[in-house]
Formats: sequence, structure tokens, C-alpha cells
Amino acid sequence: MANRLLGETELTVGGRTLRLVMDFNALCEFEEATGRNAVTSAGAFEAGTLTMRELRAFMWAALRRYHPETSLQDAGDLLGSHGEALGRAMG
Repeated sequence: MANRLLGETELTVGGRTLRLVMDFNALCEFEEATGRNAVTSAGAFEAGTLTMRELRAFMWAALRRYHPETSLQDAGDLLGSHGEALGRAMG
């Protein structure tokens, strides 16, 4: 079970449970992928001003701990159909 206090949430896609974690390591993954400051970008997430590429990178980074095989394209597909899960992880 996901720990929401630690920035974890779960979603089920096609009978498969995926766990998203927005922790320190995920923020570092985001920074490495985008070259952007994760804390500043998290503020832009709350304000609704992130670019689509940044949203996808956050989704990808949140999936990396438990699903390291996830590609950016996979993350984009999930974001398109389950974007609320990223909001829960970021919250």
C-alpha cells in the first residue's frame, strides 16, 4: 500500500498496479532529465504553469523507484489517461 505522507500513490492500469513516488530521488531524476530545478518546477506544477515535457518528466520520475523500465513515452501515455495520479504524488 502506498504511503501518501511520503508522496506515494498507486494506480491500476490494465490490471497492473503501479506505484508513483515523489521523493528526493524522484526530484533528482526530474532534474537530471530536464536540467530544471525540481523545487521551482514543483511550484510551477501547483500554479499550473509547467510545460507538457516537464509534466511528463515528473510522471516518469515518480515511476522510476518501483518501475525503472518506464520510458518517457510510457509516462506520457499514463499522464494522458491518469494525470490525477501525478497530482496525488505531488500533493
